Amino acid sequence: MRDLASMPRAFDPEALARRLHATGRLTPTLLMRALCKGDARFFEAGMAVRAGIAAASAVTLIADRGPLGFKALYDKGRLAPELFQAFRAALNIVADVKRSGGRTGMSLACG
Repeated sequence: MRDLASMPRAFDPEALARRLHATGRLTPTLLMRALCKGDARFFEAGMAVRAGIAAASAVTLIADRGPLGFKALYDKGRLAPELFQAFRAALNIVADVKRSGGRTGMSLACG
């Protein structure tokens, strides 16, 4: 499988997320993989689709560094409560890498 980050710019991550969700394949594992591989576009689209909200709203909630924004999105997306801290930690690492000038699309090697 090709990394989603390497797909052409015309690639529509939201359409792929909708197709995967419709077939029950938009899993927490796939979302974590996208996040760890640096595919923010697919992670954002996937979270939006799972939560049933607009992608722009998901982007805002994901970027919210407070205790409620991402948690609300995560809960609305019906992801397992026991995985929340892993997603929160991965998002914190992504934010730290971006702040320190890390390149986008960087793999975090989360697994």
